[in-house]
Amino acid sequence: MRYIRTNEGVFELHEKQGNIEGMFNIKLKNFLNPKGYRIIAKERVIKQSDTIEELCDEFIWKWNESEFPYSTARQYCRFSGWGDLKRTIREEENYGKNLNQDYVIFGAIWTDKGLIYVAKMNEKGELELL
Repeated sequence: MRYIRTNEGVFELHEKQGNIEGMFNIKLKNFLNPKGYRIIAKERVIKQSDTIEELCDEFIWKWNESEFPYSTARQYCRFSGWGDLKRTIREEENYGKNLNQDYVIFGAIWTDKGLIYVAKMNEKGELELL
């Protein structure tokens, strides 16, 4: 599956109808676009990738406060790389912490409006677009 990143977010490419010259056909389902697709110019694309992880600027790990009482100042950590986040989670699990249902992970990008979440980790450990 192919994904693209623009200044507004990360989107899945729609291959079904093919691409118009100089344009991308992306999946975008919301109340303004009930058919679920939109055409955008290739000039607006910052980066393309086969994985969502490569398009995110940061990853946010949010956890349940009662499971981690030593972290009273905040209930999240920010990571600049997917590998750093996965390594930290493995280390926590190696220390005997049961992390199965106690956290959620988001992929985020920086925009002119600030940091926005574009993806969320599913039960299989894969990021899915929001």
